[in-house]
Amino acid sequence: MKVQKSLTQAVLSLLLICSAAGHKADAQNKGNQNAIQPVQSLTVFDANGKRVGNVLGFYVENSSAFRGGDATVALRVGGELVILYVKPDRFTGKEHGFTQESTSLYFASSNCTGPAYTVTHIVTPFPTLVGPHVLHGTKLYALDGPPKSIILGSIGSISSCDPVPFVETIKQPLRFLTDLADQFQPPFTLK
Repeated sequence: MKVQKSLTQAVLSLLLICSAAGHKADAQNKGNQNAIQPVQSLTVFDANGKRVGNVLGFYVENSSAFRGGDATVALRVGGELVILYVKPDRFTGKEHGFTQESTSLYFASSNCTGPAYTVTHIVTPFPTLVGPHVLHGTKLYALDGPPKSIILGSIGSISSCDPVPFVETIKQPLRFLTDLADQFQPPFTLK
């Protein structure tokens, strides 16, 4: 009985000493600017300190031009899962990514109003866990059904709208989700 009590006291004393040593080391590291500290996760924030999302990874398109890659984040927009890529100055899409960038949208109207369409190659030939999305400047779209035939009336770029002679073509319909500029302001940073 005395041996068991002594053994228990010895173990408790050892635990207290180790705990005190750990707290002392933590206190020393907090005061040391050069202390190495692990990072649990990286998060992207906008210019106003608003949290954009946790970094899932980094997307690098060309290894010969590697400069860290674009941060990959996931958001829910109207309940829909969207995976975006973030550069320091803007959101971007990737040709082979979950969200693709489109420099032009197509419209049946002559003034770039009404339902928007994009090129048909956005549709993936196989199912994915997350549906593809289209980013046009800061406007984010989801695919809205299969490609269909439309009478094309105008083409909208990021900064202009050009009427075109009405011609029949097959395009991918889009559904507007949100304008990211209404939610987030660059520059973006990692913390």
